[in-house]
Amino acid sequence: VEFMPKFTVRGIWQRWRESYPQDGNRANDAITVFTG
Repeated sequence: VEFMPKFTVRGIWQRWRESYPQDGNRANDAITVFTG
C-alpha cells in the first residue's frame, strides 16, 4: 500500500471500518501501522 496515496488508503480503511465496526479498534491499529 506504500505506493498508494495516503488519502486513498485512509478512505479504504474508513470504508473497511464502516463494514466491520466490531473490529474498529484493530482497524485503528492497522491504520497506524500503514500510515505511521
